[in-house]
Amino acid sequence: MWWWLVACGGPAAAPPTSATPTAPEPSSVATTTAADTGPPLTETSATSADTGVQPTLHADCQLDDDNGLRAWCDITVDPPQPVEVTFASVDGGPSRVHTSEASVGEHRVGLFIMRPETDYAWSARTMGSEASSTGTFTTGELPVEAQLIQSSQGLATHQRFLHASPCQDRGMVVVTDVDDGVVWYHAFPPDKVVALQHTRDDTIITLVGSDILEIDWMGQPVRTMSTQRLLHHDVYRADGGLTYALFKETQKGVPPFIVDGFVVLDSGGAELGVWRLADHYPPQARHPVHGLDVHHANSIHVENGVALVSVRHTSMIVAVAADPALPDFGTVLWSLHGKPNATRAPTEYALTASAGGSATFKEQHHAVMQPDGRLTLFDNRVAADQNSRGLVIRLDAGVADIEEVYELTRHCNYQGGMALGAAGNPVLNCADRGLAYEFDTKTAEITWQQDTACATGTSGMIPRFVPVDP
Repeated sequence: MWWWLVACGGPAAAPPTSATPTAPEPSSVATTTAADTGPPLTETSATSADTGVQPTLHADCQLDDDNGLRAWCDITVDPPQPVEVTFASVDGGPSRVHTSEASVGEHRVGLFIMRPETDYAWSARTMGSEASSTGTFTTGELPVEAQLIQSSQGLATHQRFLHASPCQDRGMVVVTDVDDGVVWYHAFPPDKVVALQHTRDDTIITLVGSDILEIDWMGQPVRTMSTQRLLHHDVYRADGGLTYALFKETQKGVPPFIVDGFVVLDSGGAELGVWRLADHYPPQARHPVHGLDVHHANSIHVENGVALVSVRHTSMIVAVAADPALPDFGTVLWSLHGKPNATRAPTEYALTASAGGSATFKEQHHAVMQPDGRLTLFDNRVAADQNSRGLVIRLDAGVADIEEVYELTRHCNYQGGMALGAAGNPVLNCADRGLAYEFDTKTAEITWQQDTACATGTSGMIPRFVPVDP
């Protein structure tokens, strides 16, 4: 094992990637201030083999006024046709190709995933000919809230992660590269970022108060969905475009228990359905540790019309019929309890542990049903002398068997998650310590770990590391 220290924006290079940006198009209006563009732009033409017409192309790529790690390329092509922009650091790093596939005469292509304070060369061209324009720009410096330090050990199979900056209470979200540090950032309204999802639509959503905010990789607003509820902890965009968000509310009565549920919104933000835990698991008494906060739901994941809700303070996973258009919406399909000996509602599954160790989970986070039908979750555990774990659980014939265990070397008191990286290896994160780990599925050993801290010296939690490949 070996150690290295990477200050975000360092000179190391990331592996090649490609992406199709979602910036609005077509457009020919430049919105950025000229940066150091290096050599003058060139404009060339060539004959298209398909049309026999000699196309012309002119492009101008410049940094976004508000974000030093984004650039906009305004491209004019005649006759109208798709275009692509290739860009790479001048020091010889790998290139990325961003495309605009519309057959129009004016394009606007966004460039993102770049190192700060680095010279980049770009080339815009048509896809069907050699017509091109070239130039350079220099990326800007990182804002203070995105200036991080990464200390890593081992080798990771996944290269980039989307997560909240540990410079907390500033609304800063970043993508960090295991070699290059911060390569993307976006400042949401100042608040502590807890909920964060990279959607299947290649957008990013988070919660701010009673609103759900959604942006694309260029920071352009996709939509804002406003509710009248106090949203918290997690949000999830399911197939079909429905958005699910956890909320909490104070129940009328004595004592005034704090209870949880989820709300379902359509693409326009209209509320389609509401589900409340208290309707199925009514609070009976104060929680012995958490008082009136008897439920504390902390994650929601929706797949194939079923919502999995993780309920921390009762160490319970609940599966709920999640399609508001169907008559069974809100029906509890099954539940799984991590402390089987505790007095609570019946469970449909007996918890076992063929992998060895304790056949329990306690105050868990991030329950996800994987494509192979197995359940994964981050088992925080309660006692400070117990190491937190990632669990893989197979549900079959009334038995919930813990068949894989990935144990950390420390206790993580709150938040945290378990995701599957590019090679299928589990990636766990200890939220309150800003730590991420990758495990080998064959040996269950840690093969990579990383400490991410705010460069100012004051670091908060990183609730969840989300593997991304933008």
